[in-house]
Amino acid sequence: MKAVEEILGLPDTVRAFAIFPYGYPAEERKQQDRFDPARIHYVK
Repeated sequence: MKAVEEILGLPDTVRAFAIFPYGYPAEERKQQDRFDPARIHYVK
């Protein structure tokens, strides 16, 4: 976060905590289906 503080020019009394991207996509894309049942594990 130090690099973010330097890029934004924040004073020493202010600390960056998180970065949130805002905006709209440049193009519409179909939603990807990333669900993979093989990655689900459970213990009885």
